[in-house]
Amino acid sequence: MIDIKALRKAKKMTQQEFAELLGCDQSFISQIEGGKRPLPEEYVERLTENFGNNLDEHKLVKKNPASEILQKANINFDSIMLVPLVSQYAYAGYLSGFGDEEYTDSLPTVPWYVDREYKGKYMFFEVRGDSMNDGSIASYPEGSRLLARNVCHEHWGSRLPVNAWDFVIVHRNEGILAKRIVEHNVGEGTITCHSLNLLYADFVLRLNDVFELYTIVQKVIPAKR
Repeated sequence: MIDIKALRKAKKMTQQEFAELLGCDQSFISQIEGGKRPLPEEYVERLTENFGNNLDEHKLVKKNPASEILQKANINFDSIMLVPLVSQYAYAGYLSGFGDEEYTDSLPTVPWYVDREYKGKYMFFEVRGDSMNDGSIASYPEGSRLLARNVCHEHWGSRLPVNAWDFVIVHRNEGILAKRIVEHNVGEGTITCHSLNLLYADFVLRLNDVFELYTIVQKVIPAKR
């Protein structure tokens, strides 16, 4: 197997440039480099077309531990994504290094079964606190893991799909928040955040102070002990 991260760095290419060369998304290259997805055979052919015999010096000798476990369990690697998990205890570290490829690659991963290739950046965030727990089926109890898909910054200037999704907000001062957005004021560049727990009042955030936005696509509630 080819160590595409070593190859990319040897060619002094960014992940985006490498993705454009192979005809895929930057996030897919990041997942392959982090050992979260296998390198498709068609990409090996494209690499050979572009780099020829130079591939021999970039063979991957270090195996991904998660991949080995899945293989021993006779689980098809192609049917899962290994999604990075930001636990409650990793909030501060994520805020400091969310843009750092090396930091994201160091996070533990959670397997997510898929039936097709999912594009975009996905993360699991662990819920902290009770602000989104009103006891209803829509609640996100503390300790729940939220599978979330990144909303590209270029889409923030148009109205966000606030009626379709709840959100994880990575904010400069407030930290990592799971919230329902009840209003997106495009002109002023603000969002009004709502908590399901009525003990918490609504509040407004400026999008200029938001690092990342994610739509929550699935929740995993921990089993009761």
